[in-house]
Formats: sequence, structure tokens, C-alpha cells
Amino acid sequence: MAKAIREKSYKVRMSLAEVETLKEANVLNIAKFLRDSALNAVNKKEQKNFYSKIDREFLLELSRIGNNINQVAKALNTDIAKGEPFDAVRLFYLLIAINENLEALRRDLK
Repeated sequence: MAKAIREKSYKVRMSLAEVETLKEANVLNIAKFLRDSALNAVNKKEQKNFYSKIDREFLLELSRIGNNINQVAKALNTDIAKGEPFDAVRLFYLLIAINENLEALRRDLK
């Protein structure tokens, strides 16, 4: 593997305590350690933000279900605040439908 030519240089200021912490951790090459640490942090961030097409579709469907739950809760709270009775049977069927959607998503993940 060819060694990369490093053309850029960045100055980093550190306190004496920070340098001492690195030395106590037996870091022999501070520049290499800082470079590797920075690149590893960037690579981990990129991995965390990667979603496959299936993940995106799953999250979108889960978001839709969450929106449905919020709409049901808002309607229920509005009726309660107005002192109006709410249709418990209708609420029960809505919750069953939401549960069925969640179960379908769970089956799709297996």
C-alpha cells in the first residue's frame, strides 16, 4: 500500500494537561493519534447516517403511524376539552388498525 503524501499542515494548540494526558496514555506519536482519531470520528459519523432503502421505507411508515396516533390523540383531547363524549368504539377500531400496521411492520423486519 502506497504511503499518502501529506501536503497540508494544521497547527493544534493543547494545554499542558492535555499533552500530559496523552503521554500518560502512552501515545507516542501525538500527530498520528490526532489524525487517526479525527478520521475515525468522521467515518463513524458517516456510518451512523447511512440508511438502506428498506430502513428509509420502514422509518417513513413508522412516522405515518406516529402521525395517525397523534391525530387520534388530538381528536380525543379536543372532544374531552369541549365536554363532548367521544366514540369509544370508533377509537377502539382506530387503535386496532394502528396495531395491525405495527404488526405488519414487525413481520416485515423478520
